[in-house]
Amino acid sequence: MNQFAENNPNWKGGVSSNNYRYTKKSRERYPEREIARKRVARAIKSGKLKRPENCQFPRCENKEVFAHHRDYLRPLVVEWYCREHHNEIDEIDRIRREQDENLSHRFNKPPEGR
Repeated sequence: MNQFAENNPNWKGGVSSNNYRYTKKSRERYPEREIARKRVARAIKSGKLKRPENCQFPRCENKEVFAHHRDYLRPLVVEWYCREHHNEIDEIDRIRREQDENLSHRFNKPPEGR
């Protein structure tokens, strides 16, 4: 009996709740992120770093907060945001990085026709 893909009773349309492959690729592609996350976890466990009570976003009182790294090369310099604001900050940072890359490409191009 063929139990692959649509023939499997547990098939969810190709969407996996276990994103192990994606996580593994991400860890291989960005090892500095994994190092920073582990350092934060160890610092919290040892008491060197304390998770605040609330999200640091203004007027947000969400109690479930996550560490946000602006610079993974400084792993213990973190800001604490709830999931919603963490995602917003990540999106803003991603847009800024793209804009910076576009500007650097624009000004570092050799003049055309030469």
